[in-house]
Amino acid sequence: VNVWFYQDVSGSCIEMIPRFLDAARTFPTDMFKIRAFAFDTRIHEIDIRNDKVPGGGGTSFDIIEEHIQSECIEKKLRYPDAVFVFTDGCGNSVIPKYPARWQPST
Repeated sequence: VNVWFYQDVSGSCIEMIPRFLDAARTFPTDMFKIRAFAFDTRIHEIDIRNDKVPGGGGTSFDIIEEHIQSECIEKKLRYPDAVFVFTDGCGNSVIPKYPARWQPST
């Protein structure tokens, strides 16, 4: 199962980073292929085994879908089976290609 995690690292969500990492680390790697990202107005791929996550800035949700589409095209990947977004929900709107695969977590 292909799972992509996105952690909102805007100023209001900085304190959520440890919970995000803990949640992402609970997925068994023998059953799930995990990719993790930090986002504000830009997206950075992160390693969930490392506690260092860049942060700060505003919140743009639409860049997540743009990022997924770009990764799928550039790296010839299929759309993730599940997308988890850890956020406080404050930001712009997004219309995902597969909305049922998105799991917001506030």
